[in-house]
Amino acid sequence: MILKSLKAVDNCSIHSLGEQSFTTCSYTARFNKGKWDSYDEVSRVAWYESNKRIQIEENLGIKLPRDHFEFFLDSIGYKEYDSGTEYHFLYRSQEDFTNGFWLWIAPKELSDPLPSFTGHKIGTRQSWNVKKVSGSILQIPVNEIILCRQNTRYKSWMIHWEKDNYIYHFYSRASIKSNIRKFQLFFSKLYSQ
Repeated sequence: MILKSLKAVDNCSIHSLGEQSFTTCSYTARFNKGKWDSYDEVSRVAWYESNKRIQIEENLGIKLPRDHFEFFLDSIGYKEYDSGTEYHFLYRSQEDFTNGFWLWIAPKELSDPLPSFTGHKIGTRQSWNVKKVSGSILQIPVNEIILCRQNTRYKSWMIHWEKDNYIYHFYSRASIKSNIRKFQLFFSKLYSQ
């Protein structure tokens, strides 16, 4: 009853708060401190606003993924190592600012390992259906892609693959508006640049 009775003081403030980037509102990204002072993939890279895209492209000699459909590039994380460069590209929905996708590319030794088990209802804290697909899927020219679908009412998706000593992780946030077609379309456009 209390929650139902709450009303926004200023509807415009909801929009302005929602527009704040991950780079500016994430404690981990701003202060390079992971949960419980741990060191993780988010805290070990430098985070930048998406307006730094051109400068980063020039510095690194790469082309960054562009905005697609209702999603926009919110924040970019990267760090260079002797073994290669770690990248993070966070996309968010222009409609509600909460739905989104995260692409994480890291040298193999810095990455989380690829899922080792396949099957249904894998995991204890979260349950996932995991399968390995051989050949090419979603225009990815690699031998093996690992597809993961979360066992929840509103699905979340993960795709993992390895190429040229890098591991690629692509995540979609669970949402009432997300569906596999939207995810596939976004992903194929993102990868085909």
